[in-house]
Amino acid sequence: MEVGHPSIESCAWGAPSHVDFLAPGVVIAGRYKVRSSLGSGGSAAVYLVWDTLCECQRALKMLAPSSITDKRKLTRFMREIALAQRVVHPHVLTCYEWLLEGEMFCYTMEYASGKTLADHLAQKGTFSIAQVEDYLSQICAGLGALHREGIIHRDLKPSNLIFGADGLLKITDFGIARYGSSAVVTSSGGIVGSIDYIAPETWLHSAYEKSADMYAVGVIAFEMLTGHAPHQRLSAMDSIQAKVQAASPSPRDERRDCPRQLAAVVLRLLERSPTKRIQDTGELSAALKGAKTLTSVRKEVSQRSMPHRGPGGGVAAAMQAVGRLFSAGALSLHLIVACLLLITLFLIGQAYQVPDTAPLKYINGDVQRSTDFTP
Repeated sequence: MEVGHPSIESCAWGAPSHVDFLAPGVVIAGRYKVRSSLGSGGSAAVYLVWDTLCECQRALKMLAPSSITDKRKLTRFMREIALAQRVVHPHVLTCYEWLLEGEMFCYTMEYASGKTLADHLAQKGTFSIAQVEDYLSQICAGLGALHREGIIHRDLKPSNLIFGADGLLKITDFGIARYGSSAVVTSSGGIVGSIDYIAPETWLHSAYEKSADMYAVGVIAFEMLTGHAPHQRLSAMDSIQAKVQAASPSPRDERRDCPRQLAAVVLRLLERSPTKRIQDTGELSAALKGAKTLTSVRKEVSQRSMPHRGPGGGVAAAMQAVGRLFSAGALSLHLIVACLLLITLFLIGQAYQVPDTAPLKYINGDVQRSTDFTP
């Protein structure tokens, strides 16, 4: 058995075994006992195993023996392991070690006992605004860890976001991830990834930068708010054409309770031009924090600036709101100035509003409300 960093040479063995399935009870490397199958794809299968050394559950992903002699699949599997091992972060599924035993090539990773985000979307349809903001922040944190290591995921989607035993959302599946920017055209001329989440520039220019990962985050955000991707059409070709030629609709078109600030962040993520899009996770984190702060400030000013509280109540609420904007450090100076102008206009409007409790006067035989607030 070998443990470490794989190479093509270390995996060059003879004819593969015809066995593509590990039965419960099978022990791998004298340590990992198979409990059940968690799923399988075209070239790999994932199992729930018991680590007899650490006495805990792990997930084990094994390359199908029938794929071992395929150099392309083998290279992709080894790249997946190498990239997964580069990042240790609470919002990225942890990869532990790779194992080579006989005709078996696999690696172990953290077992996430929860469902995927796709499972929850299928069950619930949409999420609350608070959940969307929370999940976006978690995705942003995990993706930021990948990007700081120079890794572009290239396949961010709800089915590759899974909830761990700790309740945290974690990024998984580095099967088509790359180190650094790269083209995404395969040897057969196709583009790798999932149609709904691939950025417009990828279809047009076959290139994938970090901003393309940011576009995928925007699609996920839109989907969490509305229950579907922004450019879904009856056919894949129509969907691709729509995202390349048309601007994304606002999630507020279908979700009126979505704050304008959050909708603006989502639309910036979904910009067709990568230069106009939110560029990285640092910018996204600041935008999310700013949107959340501004939304809460607007609600509080609206609640505290009612006419029956008098002008003093509105001014006090406005000043408190402005203080929080500065202390939060979430908004740029020009946004704070804009907020101040909005608050000023709002208070001026309230000052000229006639309250329902204004006294009545008789004028020319008609009962009318007084606007001078005198008896």
